[in-house]
Amino acid sequence: MTRKHKRLASLCCLVLLSCYHIAICVQNVALTEAPVLSKSRRLRSGVGLEERVVPTSEGLTNSFGTLSQGLTHFFRTLTPRMKDYVASWKWIIKYFPHLHVRFAKDKVAAAARVFPDDLANSMTKNLFEVNAFIEWDKLIRRSIKRTTEEVDAIITAALVAKFGNARAIQLFTEATFEAGSVNAKWLPLLHNHYVQAKADLYELFKDILKIKNLNGVDQKSVEFFIKVGSVKQNNEDDAFEVMNRVLIENEEVLVDMHKLGGDVAAYRDKWHLLKFAYYTIVFDSIPNADAIPIKRLKNLADKRKYGSNTAASWIADSYAQSAEGFNVLRIAKQTLQKEDGLNSIFDKAFAKKILKQIGLKWDRNNYDIGNVLKHFVAEKGIADNFLQSPEGLAVLHAVTASMEVKAKGTEEVVLVFRKAFGDDLVAKMIRNADQKDLNLVKFKSVFEKMVVVA
Repeated sequence: MTRKHKRLASLCCLVLLSCYHIAICVQNVALTEAPVLSKSRRLRSGVGLEERVVPTSEGLTNSFGTLSQGLTHFFRTLTPRMKDYVASWKWIIKYFPHLHVRFAKDKVAAAARVFPDDLANSMTKNLFEVNAFIEWDKLIRRSIKRTTEEVDAIITAALVAKFGNARAIQLFTEATFEAGSVNAKWLPLLHNHYVQAKADLYELFKDILKIKNLNGVDQKSVEFFIKVGSVKQNNEDDAFEVMNRVLIENEEVLVDMHKLGGDVAAYRDKWHLLKFAYYTIVFDSIPNADAIPIKRLKNLADKRKYGSNTAASWIADSYAQSAEGFNVLRIAKQTLQKEDGLNSIFDKAFAKKILKQIGLKWDRNNYDIGNVLKHFVAEKGIADNFLQSPEGLAVLHAVTASMEVKAKGTEEVVLVFRKAFGDDLVAKMIRNADQKDLNLVKFKSVFEKMVVVA
């Protein structure tokens, strides 16, 4: 036991001596290579040449350029976990920000941490043209060995983390970007950041309302929100639904919002008219044969002066990716399931066209139907019996019909369900569903084959 304790004590001494040696070496390098300056001064234009704080291009390309050969070898042999630990050392952050970013596991947080303090606190409207920002941007890019697209995303996320949603959006939308310039990429990058992060639109819009100008609500910021909340992959009326919800809770802002023109007014008026027309006709009491839901949809298109050949396309284009989408799916599928009615043949033909056109629009827009299905199922609490519902069967029909040209419609919809719900839940949905539906029979067959192969 004594021998074991001696061996352990020796190892501890060696470790302590090694750490001491490393600390002394790095401290010496720090004292000779980087004077004690604020992060903002280290990144100011010209300071890098006069005081050698901002590394040269060659030094930034190789982040170990200013370190001794021994320390360079030591850092390169560290495990990712140890590198992340080293990155948290205050003197690494202070004297070697490029190493902090290089070693840190969370690149976004690291990039935000070395952002110039005085620049973060300034009210500049041309952030992307300020020398301090340009130097920071270069430092991050040369410290992270990833693709340009990945580094762009990290820098954008770091700016959002540093400034918060409201201030970041204001900085990006206020900046003047010349078409074709290097800086023209920043606004699309911010838009993509929120789309990829699946931002909470409700919270995002409340943050945007904090941005004020002389006219009240900021026009450019709201336009940016609409673009984020109406991307093709999601429901196109998401931004409209969120704005209405927030404005109902905040009537003071409602007046300012109605003063906004341009793209904001166009988007607001479009969806107001579409929803008003839909609910006026579909839910109005009509005491005749036109009261049948599918005929009401037909009348809705006819009032827009569309012929029978394009009525289904108009309904799909208008409502397939909206809060009313599942209502339209349900009406179309229930029409196909009914056997009575004088004009049932024509009604069913129209319903089939609607479902096919909806599926085609989803495919055209790369619609994230899986994500929408998850929200719908969770909201209705019908996970186990979803494929028994008209909406569930309508989704199968729509995707299958739209893909019949490719002969892979069923495979596509099976993949959507597996990704959204997992194999166990999908299997349960199938067991609880009506096995007579032709699309469900195909769905079940393809699903079972895929699960066996997997």
